[in-house]
Amino acid sequence: MQRILTNELGAYMDQEVKLCGWIHRIRNLGAVSFVILRDRRGTAQLVCNEQQMFSAESVISASGRVAANPKAPGGYELQVNDIQLLS
Repeated sequence: MQRILTNELGAYMDQEVKLCGWIHRIRNLGAVSFVILRDRRGTAQLVCNEQQMFSAESVISASGRVAANPKAPGGYELQVNDIQLLS
C-alpha cells in the first residue's frame, strides 16, 4: 500500500492509502473516533469505527480509504481500516 502525505489526500479519492504522523487531537464520540493526524505537510482527519486509546503526540500509521468530507481539514478524510502505534 502506498504511503502518502496529508496534503495529497484529494488525489487518491476512493483509493486505499497509508498515512503516517503524529496525533494532533482525538475526539471520541461513542462508537466513532475522529483523529487529527499531523505530518510534515499538514493535517488530515481519520475516522475510526472504534474508540482509540492513543494520546496526543503518539506516532501512528493508519491505512484506509479516502473519502470526501467538506467538514474535514482539506475536504477529505481517511476511513481507517487499520491503525498501528509506532511510538
